[in-house]
Formats: sequence, structure tokens, C-alpha cells
Amino acid sequence: MSESIRPTENASEPTTGEEIIRGLKGLRDALASGVRLPDRFTMRTIELELEPRDWTPDDIRALRERLHASQAVFAKLIGASIKTVQAWEQGNAPPPMARRLLECIQQNPEPWERILHEAAVAKSAE
Repeated sequence: MSESIRPTENASEPTTGEEIIRGLKGLRDALASGVRLPDRFTMRTIELELEPRDWTPDDIRALRERLHASQAVFAKLIGASIKTVQAWEQGNAPPPMARRLLECIQQNPEPWERILHEAAVAKSAE
């Protein structure tokens, strides 16, 4: 019979489970006492700037032209109407979700170019 070898744990160091239980008890006690949690525990707040950038009509047109797409094809590609793309290129600001999508296309155009290429190949095979 082979014996499994376990590293011996230092009895003075608490296990992860014991640390979690200790932390939860501390939280329970703080909540019960009415102490403000930031006064009792170290808390960090990180503010992230995640708002998508603004897009000018020229930016949108340049991205569309980079993909060699007409307004109609670009609109189909991103799931928008042609009137929406036209409005963006005439100065109406895209909503945040659309701005994020435009950023994604700009940062990594290859998948979008592939979609257009595959659609063109499929259309020419008909």
C-alpha cells in the first residue's frame, strides 16, 4: 500500500477556511454594532473611465470606408438602419452602445472584414 504524503501545516497559521470564518464574524459583529463598514474595514473605491469615446461624422465615415462598405452595407453589418448610419454621418451622435461597437470595429477590424468578404463570396456564388 502506498501512503499519500501531505505537507504538514504550521499549527500557528490559520487555514483559508478559518480566515474566511474570521472575516465573516468580523463583518457580522460590525453590522450588529452599527459601525460604518468603511470605519471598520479597509475599503477601496476605484473609479473607472469606461465611457466610449465620441465619434464625429468624419470618424464614422472613415471607419466605414476602411471596411470598403457603403452606408447600406455598413448598416447591415452592424445591425442598424441605413437612416441611422446616414444620421450619424450627418452629425447625430451615436448612442453609447453604438459608440462602443464602433470602437470594437476600429480596434479589431479583421473579423468585420471577414464577415463582409464571406458575404460577398456567398452572394457571388448564387
